[in-house]
Amino acid sequence: MHNCSTTRSGAVLVVLSLLVWSISTYLHDPATPVVMELWGLKYSDVVYGVFYQRFSPSAGKFWFNGEKFAAFIRGDAFCPIPYIDYHFEYPPLTGFTWALSTCIAFAVSRDLNTAARIHYYVQATFSLAFLLAYASTLNKLALKTRQKPLRAVFALITPTLILYLVYNWDIATISLALLGMLALTDQRYLEGGLLLGASFSAKLLTAGIAYYFFVKLAFINRKFHHLFKYTLGFSLTGLLPLLLLYVIAPQGFFKFIEHHATWYCENCIYMVFIQDIWSPLHRYLYPVFSGLYVAVLTKLLLARYEPRVELDIRYAYAYTSALIVFNYVFSPQMLIVLLPLAVLALKGFLLLEYAIADLFNAALIVEFFAEMQRGGNPWILGSSAQLMALTRNILVLLLLLQITLILYGYKGACTRLYSFSTLMCFTTPSSTPTTA
Repeated sequence: MHNCSTTRSGAVLVVLSLLVWSISTYLHDPATPVVMELWGLKYSDVVYGVFYQRFSPSAGKFWFNGEKFAAFIRGDAFCPIPYIDYHFEYPPLTGFTWALSTCIAFAVSRDLNTAARIHYYVQATFSLAFLLAYASTLNKLALKTRQKPLRAVFALITPTLILYLVYNWDIATISLALLGMLALTDQRYLEGGLLLGASFSAKLLTAGIAYYFFVKLAFINRKFHHLFKYTLGFSLTGLLPLLLLYVIAPQGFFKFIEHHATWYCENCIYMVFIQDIWSPLHRYLYPVFSGLYVAVLTKLLLARYEPRVELDIRYAYAYTSALIVFNYVFSPQMLIVLLPLAVLALKGFLLLEYAIADLFNAALIVEFFAEMQRGGNPWILGSSAQLMALTRNILVLLLLLQITLILYGYKGACTRLYSFSTLMCFTTPSSTPTTA
């Protein structure tokens, strides 16, 4: 009966994954109509945020060699390479998939709009593969923590996942991170390190998860061969690609660093206090607050750790949440990285709080473009888009504080959390499997 139930839940997750992917792919397909004339439902970084900005006739400022750009615009047959020929602001694994999709697109057609659509379909195929891995791994982690497969279903049908799935590369980074966490809970340390390193090479947002397992292996387990395997794996897929990028394309590497080091306060929580979105203070506050919070979590980890998969997931959620909510860039698609961790780590009213944050997050991009169409400025505090972002930010911050209190009282204690006049009580389930 158990195997039959597992098979049924797996089939449901596959069907749901295909449905969610189909909706997201249709919404962002550059050739489909704009749904309800809401441009926020059409926009994607995959096409409009990067592709057209790099390959349109006016994109010369992004290229490192003017002659090569001129040859590309003339239609000469060659495949331009990110970091080498032009600026690309994402880490190496994403750059690799980008090079594949754009080279395939331009090999098929030199017409820009046709190439954009081919590139989009290749990227959408990658997103589907990562989504299927995401659903399967999330289901396995739910079973490890004695939770119902319904949680994996919830993590597939949220507005944020539907809207931002085929939009950017966050589904890649979190699916690889979940696979890495699953490997580490099964004591496959080299594989876990390789997968978490690959996740870091897709987008840097899962650095907190990698750091958590490093601290756990180095200072709690204290088994050198486990730590060595994990560190080796992470170095090979997480650090070595960045080193190779620096050696092969130094100009592209430093432009990648510069892009992130000079970006503005994008929906960030500090806007309440510093309303100039280009102020460097936003970028200074991020390492201060995130660093302090990571230090607090690490102190809790070293003082109160118990070998439970449930605890691994809660710490992964807390570390990742701290690096996101205190960031000076909190793009709406980034919430996909928190989504599966929240679904596994949060219970009761806290999960409802997260669902509300998810709704505001999904609506953010729609209202952002709608506000621009109305002649407003969606970047500034007081705009309807930034009010949505602020509401989301406050909810995510409250959840981070609440999960930290849960971690503080984890050893058999009952942690009472007042949230919107609701009293929550959490206890440690004695049946939760342990990890090494």
